Amino acid sequence: VVLSGDRVAATVAAGVFCAGMVVSLFFAPNRVMVGLTLGFVVLTVGFILMDWLVVTPFLQFLTLFYGVFIGSFSMYDIYDDLITRTVEGSDAHACHQ
Repeated sequence: VVLSGDRVAATVAAGVFCAGMVVSLFFAPNRVMVGLTLGFVVLTVGFILMDWLVVTPFLQFLTLFYGVFIGSFSMYDIYDDLITRTVEGSDAHACHQ
């Protein structure tokens, strides 16, 4: 989210995201994950090219969306794993006792 404020910073953040996605291709367990990963890489590279060649704020909005989505999903995951889980042996159950 912090890197979505400037054009160059958004480009660097998108490049790091694409590099991370390409590295994750080596650990993809099936064809669906490979397809999703390549789809996100193509989408992000398309936004990079569109931002630098056509219209300016597209890449900043995309990096902002990625950051907010990842942050909100991590908050939901923490809430689900540590607070609402009632399975015996979970962290929430251990903290309750």
